[in-house]
Amino acid sequence: MVVNKYKLDQEKKFLIIGGSGFIGSNIVIRFLEYKLGEILNLDSSISQNLVKTEYVDITIPGITKIRSFEPDYIIHLASVSEQKTVQNPNLGYKVNIVGLSNVLEELIDYPKLKKFIYLSDYKIYQDIPPFKENSNIFPSNEYFGQKIEAEKIIKKYADEYGIPHLILRISNIYGEYARESNSFIEEAITSAIRKKEIIIKDNSIYDYLYISDLIKAIILSFESAFNGTLNIGSGIGYSRENIAIYIKELLGQDIKIENIPITEDNQKVYINDITHTKDILSWNPKTTIQNGIKETIKYFKEVL
Repeated sequence: MVVNKYKLDQEKKFLIIGGSGFIGSNIVIRFLEYKLGEILNLDSSISQNLVKTEYVDITIPGITKIRSFEPDYIIHLASVSEQKTVQNPNLGYKVNIVGLSNVLEELIDYPKLKKFIYLSDYKIYQDIPPFKENSNIFPSNEYFGQKIEAEKIIKKYADEYGIPHLILRISNIYGEYARESNSFIEEAITSAIRKKEIIIKDNSIYDYLYISDLIKAIILSFESAFNGTLNIGSGIGYSRENIAIYIKELLGQDIKIENIPITEDNQKVYINDITHTKDILSWNPKTTIQNGIKETIKYFKEVL
């Protein structure tokens, strides 16, 4: 029997918008494991078979399924990826901005809502790392520009209509149920398992966080009275060469690691300062990069 160690009311309802991807699938699995309450996933892709999922196109106003479910908590994950948004900014805008606004419209004068959680991205920061929540932000491309605009929209609705909210600026998340191309860690693990060389095209320093630590932060935020923006990450930076070496050592294989010549443009440092988050949520990431990669390798060995 799994004990609900997070002590949430078992009758709570959780609405996940866009929960059929990597992060959403992990959220559903953990929420079911911890027996947190009833879960509904609204998505334009019906690929989530772990929990009740209903089709919805958030780009069309009047999303009646939000209120009819009567959620206590909403986690907004629906987003067009960075790559697709850069290639097609209009498509990104339609989902990332218009879709988000349509969701927030449904929350006006909705008293049952305890928290609206939105996952933003720490790469909107353009400042000296580690980044604090008040560090300078700047859109390096269309995708991050839309993330910044989305945050402004959420704050506008919160100010005008009193919507309880939390914006989490997350670092590079990795772990089980990720697609092979989800991030460098998954891509490198896949190559190594297939005995192919690991190619490093960008040796910037990134803050990597294991998926279970992100989910713990989300769960802890449910009962927090804090409204605003928090950084989520490990607070530690790793180069992709570091990651590749860890993968090689954990697999115990003689895998070639190839570094593509680095230009000044792709040598950056992205590290979150998570001091404020630790204080507000009483949260601390528990999974070391080595243990997280070990668990991710185990997953990919089973599915490849």
